[in-house]
Amino acid sequence: DGIYTAMYERDGITVVWTIETDHPGPLSAIGMVRIHAAASYLGRNKEKREIHMATMRANPSYVGQR
Repeated sequence: DGIYTAMYERDGITVVWTIETDHPGPLSAIGMVRIHAAASYLGRNKEKREIHMATMRANPSYVGQR
């Protein structure tokens, strides 16, 4: 479906990252991907804290219609 997700947890911090392609298919035929990362942890007073980051990346070797 063009969405790849992974997770890593260490010392109370959980990081989840997702790579989403602009359309389904083999990665060699993909023009652009969206990369999203989220980290969560318990802050002071045990409240849940989160930070999110995202970026778009183009495939420099992609040739084709967009």
